[in-house]
Amino acid sequence: MPTDLAISTALNDSNHLNTGYASIVQFHILSRGLNFEQLELLPVGTWIPSMAPGKGVQVTSIGPSNYSLNHAKIIQPDLCPNLSNVAVTCQGIDRLLDFSSILSNVPRNPPVLAVPPSTPSAAP
Repeated sequence: MPTDLAISTALNDSNHLNTGYASIVQFHILSRGLNFEQLELLPVGTWIPSMAPGKGVQVTSIGPSNYSLNHAKIIQPDLCPNLSNVAVTCQGIDRLLDFSSILSNVPRNPPVLAVPPSTPSAAP
């Protein structure tokens, strides 16, 4: 979730306006609800798919005080703790993610966050 300032700045940026609001919102929603502790386990270069078709974010920096995705620094981890029971997590970032960034496209070789294996059902 970008800050209010980041959103208002983006509203004045023609690159973001040309992308379309729906695509920008989809791009800011990752296909996995990872809390900050889980994100910290991912190595630099890991690509995480977003809800925007063919787009995602890449871990660009790690560390508790300098963790970033597509160079957007997480400044407020785990903003929505009450939603974690429905697999929704919110990370506060210092800027809008750049939809046109080269980091946003599906990479050829970096580690990609795999879809988690399905939970085995209990035996009858």
